[in-house]
Amino acid sequence: DYYRGPSPFSEPEVVAIKDFVENKNFLLSIAYHSSRSGCVSEKVIYPWEWTEQKPSPDFDVVSRLGIEIANLIPKEAESGNYYPVGSQSRKGNAHDWFYTNTGCIQYLIEVGSENIQPDDIDLINSTVNNNIVAALHLLKRAAGTNIQNGPDVHQITGIVTDAISGNPIYCDVSIDELNGPMLKPRMTDQLGRYRRLLVEGTYTINFESFGYESQSHTFVPSSGQ
Repeated sequence: DYYRGPSPFSEPEVVAIKDFVENKNFLLSIAYHSSRSGCVSEKVIYPWEWTEQKPSPDFDVVSRLGIEIANLIPKEAESGNYYPVGSQSRKGNAHDWFYTNTGCIQYLIEVGSENIQPDDIDLINSTVNNNIVAALHLLKRAAGTNIQNGPDVHQITGIVTDAISGNPIYCDVSIDELNGPMLKPRMTDQLGRYRRLLVEGTYTINFESFGYESQSHTFVPSSGQ
């Protein structure tokens, strides 16, 4: 039932997802799921908080957006909203792999309550409708806009190019305050574009590419742009 295969990426459906994510260079993602056992429900789970001393390098960024998303999703059978939590299991979670290897921050949203995978169409539609506002909130965060009560922007983006030719450069873009030895390099895309989500603070961003002089800059992101 929960078989993961004899080795990492041994199963074709997992390889398909891996290839898709690596090719598209996503910034944010939502994975909707309903627990068949009912032990996990109405939660927003994100990477990661294995212990209080071992959060993910971007945890301040990741958890704030996770809390905002959870607060926008009402529970089905009682008052209140979904519960936000950093993942604590080290069992090959997709959202942990997405974040570590590609930089994409994925939120696992466990929908529904004691009504696991219902046949009631009205209940299914209600669950979908309850999640729409939160999904739009995440899309606004990715787009870098705070219109219609959207999130604070706190985003840095740009294009790295050759100073002479103007051609885009495939470049490793790291931020000192949001880096860790477990993270794969955060690279620009085919257009030389990079994007990083932030919160308030002062950051040092570094650009490194083979054959070019490395550069570093200190900056303070704005909540409005």
